Amino acid sequence: MSRPLAADRHGQILQALDATGTVSVSDLAQRFGVSMETIRRDLKWLADQNRLVMVHGGATNLTAEPSLSRRAVENAEGKAAIGRKAAEFVE
Repeated sequence: MSRPLAADRHGQILQALDATGTVSVSDLAQRFGVSMETIRRDLKWLADQNRLVMVHGGATNLTAEPSLSRRAVENAEGKAAIGRKAAEFVE
C-alpha cells in the first residue's frame, strides 16, 4: 500500500471526523502507514485551519460537545444504574 500524500490524508482525516466525531493519532498512523508524529503535524495543520480541535491523543470535530439529546441516550442503562444506586442514599 502506498502512503497517501498530506492533502489526501487531510481529506480522509476530516471524513473520519465527520463519520465518528473523533480520531486518534495511533489509529490514523496505522491506517495511513505513517508515523504518529506525521499525524500530529497533520492534525496541527488542520487545527490551525480551524477544521478540527486537537485533544490529547487525537482530535475532535469543532463541535466537540455532543448534544444533550445524544448524551441522554448514550449509555442509558449505566446512567439508570447510577441513579438507582444514588437513590439508595437519599431518605
